[in-house]
Amino acid sequence: MDISKVSNVGNVAIPENIKKSAPKANIQSAVQDTVTISREAVKAQEISQANNIVSKTSDVRADKVKEVKEKMAQGKYDNLDAELLNIVADKIVDSLIGR
Repeated sequence: MDISKVSNVGNVAIPENIKKSAPKANIQSAVQDTVTISREAVKAQEISQANNIVSKTSDVRADKVKEVKEKMAQGKYDNLDAELLNIVADKIVDSLIGR
């Protein structure tokens, strides 16, 4: 089977009565767009920035760690009295149970 031509495909008639419109002038609008940011969005941004700063900050205070190590080396924590131990224990318990 040999197909050499399909009837009138490719012969598109161009209408003669088409009017071309003139190019539109560049008209600048007097209306300006505005953006309003909600209080919640501003607060969320502030929280995000604070979290970012906190995540970059060390949880360990090197100066305090150095001070405690020096006191331990000097033996200042060897003979603690019972009252001080109770205060420390209470603070540990409070921090664990969230008081």
